[in-house]
Amino acid sequence: MRSDSLFIFALVLGCGSPGTQTSNASETDAETGPDAQTTSSSAPTSTTSATTTEPEPTTSSGTQTASTSSGTESASTSSGTETASTGEPEPEQTARLRIVNGCDQPMWVLHQVGAGGGTLDAANQILLAAQGDYYDYAIPDIGLAATRFWPGFGCDETGNGCAIGQSGGPPEQGFTCPPEGCAPPIDSKFEGTFGCLPGVAPADCQDNPSAPGMKLPASDGWDTSMVDGFTVPYEVELLDDCPGGPQGGAIDCSELRLSDCPTAEDISTNQQFPALSAVDLRAENPTTQAAGGCYSPCGKLTYANWGNDPVYAPVAAEAEYYCCPTPPIGVEDCREGPVVGTQYVDLIHDKCKQVYSYAYDDGIGNWSCPAGTRYRVTFACPQ
Repeated sequence: MRSDSLFIFALVLGCGSPGTQTSNASETDAETGPDAQTTSSSAPTSTTSATTTEPEPTTSSGTQTASTSSGTESASTSSGTETASTGEPEPEQTARLRIVNGCDQPMWVLHQVGAGGGTLDAANQILLAAQGDYYDYAIPDIGLAATRFWPGFGCDETGNGCAIGQSGGPPEQGFTCPPEGCAPPIDSKFEGTFGCLPGVAPADCQDNPSAPGMKLPASDGWDTSMVDGFTVPYEVELLDDCPGGPQGGAIDCSELRLSDCPTAEDISTNQQFPALSAVDLRAENPTTQAAGGCYSPCGKLTYANWGNDPVYAPVAAEAEYYCCPTPPIGVEDCREGPVVGTQYVDLIHDKCKQVYSYAYDDGIGNWSCPAGTRYRVTFACPQ
């Protein structure tokens, strides 16, 4: 992963043993944004159409509103959990980011803003109850740094307890861990820094947490990294011209399947560690025994969540050529090392051709677009 001035995402490994609160954001001290809001019901009948791109300001009761074809209605229940629903043709997107439920079951959209990244006026857990439902995020004109969005499936009425996507976060933002501990943070995701819009006075732009004393530039930096692993298929569509973006203006990982996750991966560092010659990369929920994601080689070797064992520090001899911490492993050493020959890297390069799959797989994957570019992200059902 490049050290890009637009990003403060770091590969945080070994996020804790089962039962430890872990953070899905790459920053370990995610900024405390609006409190996560909860509801006693996730029934689709309580949802309305989110057709605006700028949600109304949060009220003292925690609700937000969204415009519908018949006027303005509440997009929240009385207890404050935001939901979004359509049931009508999707209107033209004017917001900088729209996230769509591409699954025929309820999906929660979870997000975290990294430390010092700014403020996003949206709940940390938002319910998209039906396929085609979406939520438009009002990214501040001054910019927003180091923010990650990921899907949750099989969640409770608060957006927690998810069968997929329950990788944790700050309790003050409404995140909790189930009794078996939080899932490993291997989620499919959209993450990045949204730049300051042209026309905003430079002095008013959001501070750049990765470059102290500087403001965010007028460009976005984003990725859908699978360095840690993945959970669900997804697509990203760019609705505006972006010379520094992916070919065709889109990322297509719609054919990605958990059933393709390697079950006998050789991560033995060329047989230096024979016990790691045929490792199952599937992440299995210890309570339900259901598939909860697919580890990358580095993730499998370093995350202790859900009783995963054995685990090592990223700099340990067993893990260093799969996690590539620098130092001691340099860029070329990593790119010429055993990680590039793994089934996992082959899978990502085959099913997600413009997404990077290990730390220095940077010929692809990190994108830069003009600030104001519109992104439409669709997460599909876990398969």
